[in-house]
Amino acid sequence: MTNSQRAWISIAKDPVGLNYGVHDGYDDEPSNYYEYDSKVGNHKQVNVGDLLFIRSGEFVLGFGQIESISITKGTKSLRKCPNCNGRPESRKTAVIEWRCFGCKKEFTTEQLRVEVVEVSKYRATYSRTWRDANHPMTINEVFSFQANNDTQSAIRKLDPVKLPLLISVLMGTIVSPDKLNTQLPDLIIGGYSITVAKRRRGQQEFRLALLKAIGSDCLISGPNPECVLEAAHIRSFAEHESHELNGGLLLRRDFHSLFDRRLIRVNPKKWTVEASPAIRKYETYNAIHLREIQPPEKNPPNEQWLMDHYNAAESVFA
Repeated sequence: MTNSQRAWISIAKDPVGLNYGVHDGYDDEPSNYYEYDSKVGNHKQVNVGDLLFIRSGEFVLGFGQIESISITKGTKSLRKCPNCNGRPESRKTAVIEWRCFGCKKEFTTEQLRVEVVEVSKYRATYSRTWRDANHPMTINEVFSFQANNDTQSAIRKLDPVKLPLLISVLMGTIVSPDKLNTQLPDLIIGGYSITVAKRRRGQQEFRLALLKAIGSDCLISGPNPECVLEAAHIRSFAEHESHELNGGLLLRRDFHSLFDRRLIRVNPKKWTVEASPAIRKYETYNAIHLREIQPPEKNPPNEQWLMDHYNAAESVFA
């Protein structure tokens, strides 16, 4: 990688769970493509061959090299304050749904001013080169890798000199040089987004949030490289479709697969691991049977949900 490599950090937002305020958002699929329009700053500067780093919510999710950029014509509805034409903020829990960032006036949805403008719509695709982040780098930490102090644009330029360090930190090759304490979300929006296959929306951010909260420790086998640790749901995601931190376990990939299949389980009363008879013939898994484990102090797993999983695995262990 040379110092001439251009790179950008972009904000991908979930229109279901996050507040756009001014408009309705974009149809992003962070590991495949990123959408933006001609109203977005730096939209003309992004080119095929550039690296595009995607952040959503709390963390940088990963990056890819742009393979193609498609352009279509369309329109965009912009919400504005009825008092000063300023930027509105939606408030889901307030009695009056909207408030202006500028004049602070409160108003209802019916009072919103909406302006429809013509735009060029862009889709940058990078699915073949996408790499998931292994290290939970927060949005505050990545700021030091920007080429300037831009805090407003959805697409921000990164310093090409710092790219090798940024990639090394994201991939877990080295420890982040700037550890910053940030508040983790208690709940990350769940649900599915549909691409070629059914993907869990929020799964990557869920994993990074657990790594940030717990560190790179598998609940069963202890410290491991971040790249082999996965976020396991205690309760079936297909049934509950949510990413609550106390509903997740950091597990090495093989343990995750066995946990999902109820071939291993955790006894939350004794805090021991149990391996089913079917896999105890393998030395690796026989060695963990009845091993005592220590739940993390921060965001410990929900004991009732673990007990439900434990009981549901009884037929496999019988």
